[in-house]
Amino acid sequence: MVPNSFFTRQFVHFLMAGGIAATVNFGVGWSLAGLVPLYGDIVVGYLAGMLTAFFLYEKNVFGENGESRKKSVVLFVAVNLFGLLQTWAVYALMKDALLPALQWIFYPAELSRAVAIAVPMFTSFLGHKFYTFQQ
Repeated sequence: MVPNSFFTRQFVHFLMAGGIAATVNFGVGWSLAGLVPLYGDIVVGYLAGMLTAFFLYEKNVFGENGESRKKSVVLFVAVNLFGLLQTWAVYALMKDALLPALQWIFYPAELSRAVAIAVPMFTSFLGHKFYTFQQ
């Protein structure tokens, strides 16, 4: 049951591992901000966080799925590409439209990045639980 999936120890472990991966994502992206064009910092940060997340999720949250690691990686990438699109869209909308419209001046890029990283946590959990690491 999907709604009950969020009230489990597994989801708490997912959030903890995801928090570590998000910290990697944020740190890498922030360190590259302004150095790469066209929101490339968002993409590279996301990829660094994604690599961190795969190993943390496999070892500490879901376990190996019994399928080949290659299949797990392909499914993991597919779920995360959807999350990447969500992340990029939220970041761009907040940074370039919403926060300027609100005349927000307190760390707008950093706030946009943090919110954008948090948004796909629910869809990613469900994707990984029911597809990537399905038992």
